[in-house]
Amino acid sequence: MNKFSFAKIFVLFFLLLTAFPKEAHAEDFGYNIYNLGRESEQNIGTILDFVAGSCKSNIVRFWGFNGTLGVNGAEAISRVLSAGAGKGIKFIVSLEDYTHGLISQNPTTWYTSDYKNSYKPYVQDVVNQFKGRVFMWELVNEPVCENTPQCKEAMKNFMADMSTTIKNIDSVALISPGMKARGEGGDDIGGYYDQITALPNISANSCHYYSAGGETCQQARGVVKSMGKYFYVGEAGIEVPGCTTGACTNACSVDQLQGRVATINSDIASIGADAYLIWQFGIQQNGLLSCDPFTVFDNDPLCGGTGGPGLPQTPGGNQPQPTPVRCRDEVRGLASPGWWNIAEWNGSLPSYVKDVFGDLQSKYARVGIDWAQVEPSQGNFQYNRPQAPIDTIVNTYLSNGITPIAVFTAAPSWQDPSDANCQDPNKNVYCDIIHEDSFRNAVRNIISHFSGIKYWEFWNEPEQYQNNLRDPNEYQKWLNIFYDEAKAVNPSIKVAAGSDSANWFSPIAQTAKYDALVVHPYTGNSHEGPLDRGEVQQAASIIKSGATVWITEWGYNADEISESTQAEQLKQDISWLNSQSYVEFATFHLLVDEGSTRYGLMKSDFLTAGINGTRRLAYDVFKDLFACGY
Repeated sequence: MNKFSFAKIFVLFFLLLTAFPKEAHAEDFGYNIYNLGRESEQNIGTILDFVAGSCKSNIVRFWGFNGTLGVNGAEAISRVLSAGAGKGIKFIVSLEDYTHGLISQNPTTWYTSDYKNSYKPYVQDVVNQFKGRVFMWELVNEPVCENTPQCKEAMKNFMADMSTTIKNIDSVALISPGMKARGEGGDDIGGYYDQITALPNISANSCHYYSAGGETCQQARGVVKSMGKYFYVGEAGIEVPGCTTGACTNACSVDQLQGRVATINSDIASIGADAYLIWQFGIQQNGLLSCDPFTVFDNDPLCGGTGGPGLPQTPGGNQPQPTPVRCRDEVRGLASPGWWNIAEWNGSLPSYVKDVFGDLQSKYARVGIDWAQVEPSQGNFQYNRPQAPIDTIVNTYLSNGITPIAVFTAAPSWQDPSDANCQDPNKNVYCDIIHEDSFRNAVRNIISHFSGIKYWEFWNEPEQYQNNLRDPNEYQKWLNIFYDEAKAVNPSIKVAAGSDSANWFSPIAQTAKYDALVVHPYTGNSHEGPLDRGEVQQAASIIKSGATVWITEWGYNADEISESTQAEQLKQDISWLNSQSYVEFATFHLLVDEGSTRYGLMKSDFLTAGINGTRRLAYDVFKDLFACGY
């Protein structure tokens, strides 16, 4: 990516009304699968693959209760999150139920004090266990209260205490009270619904409706969105028009089921929620996921239509499932903080990087070795200045078993003092390399100093900058010198020719000295599209015999696409890269948003929060070592 380029700020969304409700105006669309956590992990994975694929869903809500309704919450949450890793699904975990739990027996007492006996310790435990992996913690399913001021105030205080408790442990997840917005005790719009939504650590609230009540949800949305918080329809139970089969939808006709699709599309558009979750998704003949007049089955038009493959009733059914394939470590590299903006490396950042690389099990990191920073004046080599702590960066990786892939780049201004543009750090230029002797000396000094680095890329995207390396023939001259000097210091290192595209490098592909060719296969004007496989294949077709291809930047601009699209593209592209034997390395760009760019698996709050910073959905895809079977 061009060093001085900036990502676009505005995102263009195309909202289409189709048979899949996600395309109507809700960013997140999904299902309640309330007893999902009581299934085996294998069945959970099968269910989630179907829901995410055929049903076009990216969010699921399930029970994480502590014993209520027979749910073992900690085990249920663990199974669902393990099976759901890398599938691009957000999870809402509901932590208790009002009607079937202890709350309804004596609401005032429970909200005042009894919740501290078992509920609060349980919540603290599971949030500690699963922080960073849950999209939203829902305090109670459908909380209400006795119709007294004392009970309503106690309920609000309970919500304040528990939302603060969770926020102090998991600063990333949304926190919702889980309300219905139906006007019962303490659940009244214009009253305690508003007051609870306004609590400082409540970041979301909901409504529930069954075949009627969409207007109330519109009112609730107005309250929540006016406070800048996330609004979701937590349960939308839509009966099938004209179907008189009683308590279950599994015998309704396709035409009748299609009528429900139209109702859901209309409701999504009129309510305008951030997320819309249908009650409920079911599997036929499965007792745990029971049927009611609102259930969506696998043969429903909402999930691929009649005649589609459907969801197998048991593992090994007739629907093809992805075969798990372990991704090669070499295609799971990352460009992390310090690949370029090295001044960020201070304070706790080295420990943050260690933690997150460990969590992702990533073993390769792209690192910028900025010649201009290392040798600010001729002959004066400084490897750990406060504004350029390159030794700290490299040693952080090496000491934690992470292999650096270094890019040698950026000539210092003293190389070309006559060029006014070269002296201006705000211009999109690099200085020319002019003095061969000093260049050779710099290469020898830097390669010798970083004796632990075995992989070197010469220059970042040379064709993108206004200097003499923009000319392929001039680039070849300096690449060959770099290759000779580097190999003289350490014959075992590998040197890659840096480029943005194979077309630019093609004229010198058979005459230049290199062990590998670098390409950056972005697509789209703003890098919003999937990996350009044709670019990678072209690189493989022009390289010399014995050379390989390195992809030191690939990724997607999250300003231009949704998180779910970013995650899905990552899943497909890393699987393809893994299968290309000539691709020796691939480093995803970026681990963390940098400056104004939004390419990261994590947002920029990583720089202050470390591994507890905000993760995009693509983080879990990248973390899945077996994501390469797609």
